[in-house]
Amino acid sequence: MTEATQQAPEAVNSLTESGGGFTGAKGWTAAIIASFLGMILVQEYVAISYTTVSIALPDITKHFATTQGGWLLTGYILTGAVMSPLLGRMADIYGKRRILLIVLGGAGLGGVIAALAPNMGILILGRCLEGLSIAGLFLSYSLMRDIFPKGILPLAISLCVTGSGIFGAFIPLLVGALLGKFGFRGLFWVDVIVIGLLFLVVRVTTPETPLRKHATLDVLGGLLLGGGTALVLIALSQGQTWGWGSAGVVGFTIGGMVVLAAFYVWTRSHRDPVVDLRLFTRRPIAMAAVTSALAYGAFTLSSALYPLISLSPTGHGYGLGMTPTSYAAVATPLSLAVTLGGFLVGRHVARIGGPRLMIIGCGLLVVAGLLLTFFNDTYLELLISSIIAGLGTGMTTAAVPNLVVDYAPTDDQGSIAGNVQIATSAFSSIAPVAMFAILASTATVTPEAVVYAESGFQGASILMAAFASIALILLFTVFSARSLNTVRVEPSQVTVNP
Repeated sequence: MTEATQQAPEAVNSLTESGGGFTGAKGWTAAIIASFLGMILVQEYVAISYTTVSIALPDITKHFATTQGGWLLTGYILTGAVMSPLLGRMADIYGKRRILLIVLGGAGLGGVIAALAPNMGILILGRCLEGLSIAGLFLSYSLMRDIFPKGILPLAISLCVTGSGIFGAFIPLLVGALLGKFGFRGLFWVDVIVIGLLFLVVRVTTPETPLRKHATLDVLGGLLLGGGTALVLIALSQGQTWGWGSAGVVGFTIGGMVVLAAFYVWTRSHRDPVVDLRLFTRRPIAMAAVTSALAYGAFTLSSALYPLISLSPTGHGYGLGMTPTSYAAVATPLSLAVTLGGFLVGRHVARIGGPRLMIIGCGLLVVAGLLLTFFNDTYLELLISSIIAGLGTGMTTAAVPNLVVDYAPTDDQGSIAGNVQIATSAFSSIAPVAMFAILASTATVTPEAVVYAESGFQGASILMAAFASIALILLFTVFSARSLNTVRVEPSQVTVNP
């Protein structure tokens, strides 16, 4: 890490000690630990909300007799992708804790809608609103950068974004119990309760950042980006049903591309665009955005594939016939491996560097994807590949925020983190749609369940390995460690609120 790249974190620390955040603290204190646990719980909710729906997906698709279950995952991530840049800019202007509390409130409303949904469309709407909580992924570590002492930041951030594995280890047992007693709607009511508690915890334990930036909100840019992306995703998800050459698929695809082109033109002319494309000319920011998008895409597929394969009945060339409760035997080791990967990054990122740790993490995801493709018939095979996938996920997930913290100017922290998040979330929202398009081509809908052919799962697993492989290639070529050493951070103007 160059001296220049360390300027922004030091600037934040000096501001923190002069009147914002945990004034005067040099290390861990009781107040910082309480706030840190609150930030972990925010990350926890985002990860677990995705995981619980993945586990409940067979029950939900059976209840509504649909093959479009992927939209419960895609809508969740897509909302986070579209809203993250706008929310990041709002966080820089109005305060990161304030915006974090607002997104938690919106996610709580989404949980209520999902719990009461009479049909699949309303359920997807509720999941989209729950997706607002995805902004908590970057708002939490951006807020920690502003208010935590710099000496504990690398470990704190790494454990924050991957610490959910500790709690997530027990989620399959809870999901199984809730599904058995209350059905899938019970999961969403639990979401509402958890979000309410999170709101209170963050409100009580975490101070607001003292940093502010004077800027305008690009609402139109956000609408163009969201609308264009949604139209393309609809075309992709409905291709198998409508026909890839049908008027609907072609029309939605062309319409989406036109709207995205309009977004590009608008972004180039607007002074404060919702996504500043110039940020991605900075090689470290581009590396964080592109490689994290691919790594998250691979992780998103693994999060859906492991429960689908484990919970599927035997006799189709795959499937272990597990119940949601017994699936804990796969999910718990995977979750703990995610936490271990994050811990390793936090301990060694200063010495080894974020880019090299990203390489290790992506390599593990490639191995996990290939193992899942060819060895998925027994519990032991799934266990081995899931642990490897968890380690890779934890390392890549923890490396990204450390890169953003190191290379982003102080007052653009929220905006840049939001722009990195949109690249990550947008790609992660496309990944499950692509996966379910592959699976749907082999699907058979029966009164008992939606059954996919083994070739469908193999194609989805190969896609998972391909995403991580592309990230590896880019890390060795375009985003090599040597090229990052020439980057300089140029801090912009900061306003400190007393």
